[in-house]
Amino acid sequence: MWLGCARRGRTRPLYWKVPHARHFDAFLPLPGFGERHLPLLPYGYAALDRLWTHLYEQAPWPDSVPVPAGQPRGAQALTRQALGLD
Repeated sequence: MWLGCARRGRTRPLYWKVPHARHFDAFLPLPGFGERHLPLLPYGYAALDRLWTHLYEQAPWPDSVPVPAGQPRGAQALTRQALGLD
């Protein structure tokens, strides 16, 4: 609802859907939680980097953001490649 209202107001918001991510990054070390979910914070930092390049480096504002290909890590260590941010 908010996204539709913002677009009708002639703003260009981006909705970045991140599959498997949860707001509870602090719980990821707990058994069973980190194996099923991705941290949301790295995607937030990536969004802020995108905004910075738009505001201060004159990069164009995209019309959409691709859905990252991140996958839960299972029993493995979490890597940048697993987040799908590369």
